[in-house]
Amino acid sequence: MSAYKVVLFSNGRAITATDTQSVTLSGTLGAGQTFVIYTLAATSDSSIIEAINAIPTDRKFSGSYDNLNDVSNFNGDDAIGLFKDDVLIDVFGVIGNDPGTSWSLTFATGTALTENVVLTRIPSVNAPSVNSINIGGTDYEYAFNPLEWSAIAYTAVPATHTIGTHVIS
Repeated sequence: MSAYKVVLFSNGRAITATDTQSVTLSGTLGAGQTFVIYTLAATSDSSIIEAINAIPTDRKFSGSYDNLNDVSNFNGDDAIGLFKDDVLIDVFGVIGNDPGTSWSLTFATGTALTENVVLTRIPSVNAPSVNSINIGGTDYEYAFNPLEWSAIAYTAVPATHTIGTHVIS
């Protein structure tokens, strides 16, 4: 995975920004495996902590919520990009757009905010994607397709989640 890098674009930061937070990945992922980037300090949910602890160390990156330059220091209004050999191949959120506290979009499961929800890639998505999106009359070239994601309210503690998994149909 050394050809891959995860970059955080917080607070509407443009793709051309030079001061982005990032982590270069390492190791190998087998077919059907996932890589998890997380910060445990942000949760007291025992089911999330349990799920993350069960993921092998080489398939996760533990960040620090206190480090503003850490790629794991994101919330519902930040974009995250996956790069391969410095080319953006996948994105969550909208790079270059700061929605305030969250995006309100139509997901595969209906209209939802990107704050305080469990967002999961739907099973029919089996490849990375970068899309254009129009928000408020402005076109953004580097964005996700919210119809590739399900959004379920994060209300229960312990929460129902799919951390460390992605089922492909």
